[in-house]
Amino acid sequence: DGKTAIINMSMSQDDIDTVARLPWSNIISDAIYAKTDTPHPRMFGAFPKVLREYVAERGIYTLQEAIRRMTSQPAARMELVGRGSLQKGNYADILVFDPAKFTDHATFTNPAQKATGLDWCLVNGQIAIDHDQRTGVGAGMVLTV
Repeated sequence: DGKTAIINMSMSQDDIDTVARLPWSNIISDAIYAKTDTPHPRMFGAFPKVLREYVAERGIYTLQEAIRRMTSQPAARMELVGRGSLQKGNYADILVFDPAKFTDHATFTNPAQKATGLDWCLVNGQIAIDHDQRTGVGAGMVLTV
């Protein structure tokens, strides 16, 4: 029924770290978003994983650098006007979290584990997640370039 997914382990961590350190490297999700019983674990924790592993544990990025690579840098690259930074007139897409508590739990053997420790997620200025719980507010939209 088209629900097969493949995850290849073909890069060394040293190579990933080298690419991650390049000034133009953005942090994005590499998840498979199709309906599958075996999604990539990053579907449930790409960004908290970076904050936990690449910032707190391994020091590849500072917290500020990681957030910039997740927000303003990719928004600028994709020419998403009004997104990626907190400025008057921009859309209010905001995460509020304690870096010591916001973490991923998804693994390759158990990938569908949601991240925890997200205090609030605002999408277009409306609270979409309140202390790890969805509010039911659907303030998002499809972005096109």
